[in-house]
Order: sequence, then structure tokens, then C-alpha cells
Amino acid sequence: MSNHYHQVLRVDVDKAENWSEANVIRRWKRIYSIQPIVQQYLKNPQSEAIAAVVKDIIEKWRERLIGVRFSPNLLII
Repeated sequence: MSNHYHQVLRVDVDKAENWSEANVIRRWKRIYSIQPIVQQYLKNPQSEAIAAVVKDIIEKWRERLIGVRFSPNLLII
């Protein structure tokens, strides 16, 4: 069967769970566009109302970046 590939992925979950918010945003931005509220947060991180929402978004992004099942289409050669 020479018409497909198999890839083995290793995710260092401990390391990924310790990424800073900026690191998660940077990694997410490489693959996807970021939401306007996150852009607003980057301009004004002191806004508590926006920060609470963005922190939840960033944690979801972190989980998705760690999870292999979320991004199989990114692995297409």
C-alpha cells in the first residue's frame, strides 16, 4: 500500500501545559487566525472583563494544540 503515509506523533504534554499565554497564542496564530477579542486583549491586557474570556479561549487552544485528534488535516503532506 504505497498510496498513503503513517505518521507517529509524540506530544510532550507536561511541557505544553506550561506554555505561557503568549506562546499558546503564537503557536495558534501560525495555524489559524485569532479572534478579534484576543487581538483586543493583546493590545490592552489590563482589561479584566476581556482577560477572563480570553484566558478561557487560550486554555481551549492549548488543549487543541496538545490533542492530536483536533488537527489531523494539518498533517496532510
